[in-house]
Amino acid sequence: MALAERGRGRARGAAAVLGLGLDRPLIIGSEMPHAAIRLGHFDIPEEDFAWSMGRFAEVRFAATPPADRTLLLLEIDVFRAPPVLTGQNVLTYLNGLRMHSAYVTARTTLRIPLRPGILTEDDNVLTFDLPDAIRPIEFGMEDGRMLGVKLFSLTLETEA
Repeated sequence: MALAERGRGRARGAAAVLGLGLDRPLIIGSEMPHAAIRLGHFDIPEEDFAWSMGRFAEVRFAATPPADRTLLLLEIDVFRAPPVLTGQNVLTYLNGLRMHSAYVTARTTLRIPLRPGILTEDDNVLTFDLPDAIRPIEFGMEDGRMLGVKLFSLTLETEA
């Protein structure tokens, strides 16, 4: 599975982008592999995103734990089939601790403050719990995969 790094100028003001050891956010895509990031229960990345496959998915990564307060920014969307399915619940965990929950109805960037000490240097596990994941085929579409979250990017930022 591949990740590509492409800068989109997401750092704001004095905020520093930690980007998992990179100087830019990690953008999901098919351009180049990134060995430090592992996607679990995601389909093969498409042009600039990857679909989760099933009710749970995870991203494993190493990061240098910052001394300052840190934000986890997740650019995501979900599978929708209006008017029946207008959005999905997305529950987010980091290293086993619940960090955020939201009902997502459009592409968005979740800004999740991280507790000090939650990041480890060697292995962090970001887990998506997707109770509303569903197969598009159930809505008459040809796709038989069970789709939940569409992950575009993941960034760690120090709060200004």
